[in-house]
Amino acid sequence: MLDWRTPIVMRHIHLGHMSMPQDVKLSPDGAVFYVADMERNGVWPVDAATYKVLRLLPTGRGAHGLYVSRDSRHLYVSNRGEGSVSVVSFQKRKAVDVWRIPGGGLTRHWSI
Repeated sequence: MLDWRTPIVMRHIHLGHMSMPQDVKLSPDGAVFYVADMERNGVWPVDAATYKVLRLLPTGRGAHGLYVSRDSRHLYVSNRGEGSVSVVSFQKRKAVDVWRIPGGGLTRHWSI
């Protein structure tokens, strides 16, 4: 947590020894932060009022970028380690779909 008036870190949130946070988005209702964790292969919901880490939502290998849908009902999670996008429902607070990208993921090698 940052104090925007005096750029000082006021609180750290510990996600565990092996975590590698990549991106953070706030739910449309302002109740939950979602933190993508590339090493833990999922998203951590964090209560926005108490900063309590709720639980890990598995999404896919290498969870990285977070994007809110235009209608604000879903959170899209790019899983760069497997070439997929997980669709997380803000209402249900769980993954409701996975979109596979043929040939996607970090295992692909490009030739120029």
